[in-house]
Amino acid sequence: MINKKLLCVTALALGLACSTPSLAQTASPPEEDDSIVTDRPDFTESSETVPYKHTQVEVGYTATHTDTTTLHTLGEVLIRIGVKPKTELRLGFNSIAFLNTPGGNTSGFQDFTFGAKWKWCEAAKGYGLHRPQVALITALTVPSGSSVFHEHNAQPLVKLCLGWELAPKWEMGVNFNYSNVSQSGDRFDQFASSVTFGYTWSKHISTFYEIFGFIPGGYQMGNNTYVDTGVAYLLDKNTQLDARVGYGLNGVHNDYFVGVGFAKRF
Repeated sequence: MINKKLLCVTALALGLACSTPSLAQTASPPEEDDSIVTDRPDFTESSETVPYKHTQVEVGYTATHTDTTTLHTLGEVLIRIGVKPKTELRLGFNSIAFLNTPGGNTSGFQDFTFGAKWKWCEAAKGYGLHRPQVALITALTVPSGSSVFHEHNAQPLVKLCLGWELAPKWEMGVNFNYSNVSQSGDRFDQFASSVTFGYTWSKHISTFYEIFGFIPGGYQMGNNTYVDTGVAYLLDKNTQLDARVGYGLNGVHNDYFVGVGFAKRF
């Protein structure tokens, strides 16, 4: 019988893997910048889409720890294809997972996810909390992974992504998510929201500061909230390295996660 702590750490890791996030920009800057915009390493998805006729590959590794349970996810592959202006196709090959518990260790592949992102409107010109840049993501996770990690049902997901340029070096992103989650065969509605602030230190280095949460955190469980921070480094306008660390505000011992990643646009 899988306990609730194990379900919690698995659900968080899957959420991070499926959503591994955006730091480069949350909205189009007032001055044109054609540098790569990723959907990692924070939880919040960007409101930008991959340029038309371009393909972007984002990969990573995350270790998620709760009490005595640790889940390592390696791969976190998200392929984003600009199929039309302001429209991208998204294919998520969500990792090989290694689960370590006091009762033993196991490994296997997680489920496959596919979806799309549409950028609905550009932000109003200038800085501040004016009309944001708006995008919508729809996705479906299908039962396709290893027996230990796959779910019994498909899981639909919808995300509303908002982005603002607050000041010359400050950006803000907000997400509102809804998903119909399957957890060990039990279905429930789950909502999530996040707020992230990004700061650009130089042409190559930027950081983010974020809070996000799930309502509920799992089947017949309470809500979960997390804070995290991270850094991205642009090797060139098409290549990014990233790292992040986060902590759970859930009253659980050793509730944290760390991760690193890489993104390339072609």
